[in-house]
Amino acid sequence: MQDICVIGIGKLGGALAIALTRAGWRVDQLVVRNDRLAKRIKRSAILDSKISSIERLSKISSRIVFICVDDPEIANVAAAISPFVNSNQTVFHTSGSQSSSVLSQLSARGASAGSFHPLTSISDPFTGADQFPGTYICVEGNSGATKLGRKIARSLGGVPFSIDAKGKALYHAAAVTAAGHATALFANAIKMMEFSGIKKRMAREILIPLLKSTVSNLERQDPKDALTGTFSRLDLQTFKRHLNAFDNLPPDLVHLYLELGERSLDLVQKRDGRSRALDELREAVSIAKRKFRC
Repeated sequence: MQDICVIGIGKLGGALAIALTRAGWRVDQLVVRNDRLAKRIKRSAILDSKISSIERLSKISSRIVFICVDDPEIANVAAAISPFVNSNQTVFHTSGSQSSSVLSQLSARGASAGSFHPLTSISDPFTGADQFPGTYICVEGNSGATKLGRKIARSLGGVPFSIDAKGKALYHAAAVTAAGHATALFANAIKMMEFSGIKKRMAREILIPLLKSTVSNLERQDPKDALTGTFSRLDLQTFKRHLNAFDNLPPDLVHLYLELGERSLDLVQKRDGRSRALDELREAVSIAKRKFRC
């Protein structure tokens, strides 16, 4: 296995460094701005790695480099490490929205450049290191980087796939909608529960199993068939009861509910076609949006 340098030891960078070590790769260098987390990771999982400061970096001997920093910093990091990169090295960044072209400065020095984006939600580097098996990993770049990236992805237990570089930003927006927006939606559902009189901790406990059952349905069914609840049943009377309960809700929660209700009705129409009940509920949602100034 080739040596690997990981630049940026945060949630993803830390998880990737641990997972790569477990998979048999030698992570010999951790490059950081703040070494507190890197020291924890080194002590617990990567004892023989060296911790370096990005500001004092003088050498990168690893054949593989992962840049795991926030998107706006990728180009800056590429510029900073450019003097230490050569044609024997492959450099990946882990952005979902940017292509390997952001590493053009390194490609100009002969390095092989690619992007390596695990499609998983990592909120902690230690638990996140266990999330790579079964995760789809988007690999993009020149032929050499793509081939190596796929090998690395498979070694982690992941499922590599590739898309055209032009599609990366939209691909990433879709991923944000499925994961980040779902988390924001869940937080708003907890708020609504709180307005009903249920404490926040209990609301979370109540809603987690419901969310898990929805994910389970989506694993087996198309969204239009997995849809359940008031809008799926075209239950106008229940919808009206919901509206009557919204008087004391913050407007943003009402707007969110109604907007997603319309999207749910789109799924119902795909599933069952047009009907009088569907049209009546659509009209009721439209009236409600005007009432609440959505």
